[in-house]
Amino acid sequence: MAGAIIGYRVVYQRPTEMWVVFINEIEVLMPWVKSDVDSHIKGLSDKEKEQWVSTANSAREKCIADGGDEKECDGRAIQKANAAVSKKESMILASSGSVLLEEANDKDSNVFPIKIIQPGWGSSGYYGSEMLKRDGPNVFKAGTHCYWDHPSMSQETDRPERSLRDLAGVLASDAEWKEKGIHGSGLYSYVKAFEPYVSAVRELAPHIGVSIRASGVAADGEADGENGLIIEEITDAASVDFVTMPGAGGKVIEMFES
Repeated sequence: MAGAIIGYRVVYQRPTEMWVVFINEIEVLMPWVKSDVDSHIKGLSDKEKEQWVSTANSAREKCIADGGDEKECDGRAIQKANAAVSKKESMILASSGSVLLEEANDKDSNVFPIKIIQPGWGSSGYYGSEMLKRDGPNVFKAGTHCYWDHPSMSQETDRPERSLRDLAGVLASDAEWKEKGIHGSGLYSYVKAFEPYVSAVRELAPHIGVSIRASGVAADGEADGENGLIIEEITDAASVDFVTMPGAGGKVIEMFES
C-alpha cells in the first residue's frame, strides 16, 4: 500500500535549503493483492500470484484510462490475469448479440429470433469464426437459460444458480452458424420468452441485445491487428442473457415481416 502526495506547501526557504510540508496525502489502494488471487484461480505459486496481481491491476488501470466502466474493467482484468498464468477454464462474459424482430413471422408469438454472437473482438476477447462454428452449436443448446441481465459480482458469489424471478426465457433451438445471416456471419437461434418478459422483449428489442455467459479457454494473442485475449475454446454455456449494451454483434431483429 503506497501513499500518493497530491499537494505541498513551501513554509521556509533560503538559498541553501528549503523546507516543504506535504499535504493531502492519500493512500492508493490497488484493487487486488496476493491474498485475493485464490478467490479467482487456485493452485498458483507465490510467483504466479505476483504475476496475476500485476497483470490484473495493470489491465484494470488501462481499461479505465481508456474510458471503460469499472465493473466491466474488473471482469476483463480478471480474465486477462487468469489467462496470463494458465490456460485453465474461466467464465467468459461477452456482450454480443441481439433480438431480431424482423425475422419473427408472428407478431403475437413469444418466440424471438436472436443473433447470439458474431466473430471478432467482444468485451471478453477475440472470437474466431472457426471456433464459433465448431463450438457454438455444441454448447448453446435448446433449453439454455436466458436471464434478464447478467448477475452482479456479489450475486455471482452469493447465488450462482440465479433467481427464478430473473429467468426471462430459454433458447428454443440449438445455435446455428450462418455465414450469410440477415445481420452478417455468426451464431443464430430462437429464444422462447416467458411472461411477464414477452412484452418487455418486444418493446425493448431495438434498444437491447443479448450477451453470453460461458466457460472457455483463452490465452494472450493477436488478431485483426489488436492484442488481447483470444478465446480458443468455449466448453460450456451458462446462459444467454438480455442486456443493455451488446458489443460483439448479437441482435434482436427490429421489425416484423408482413
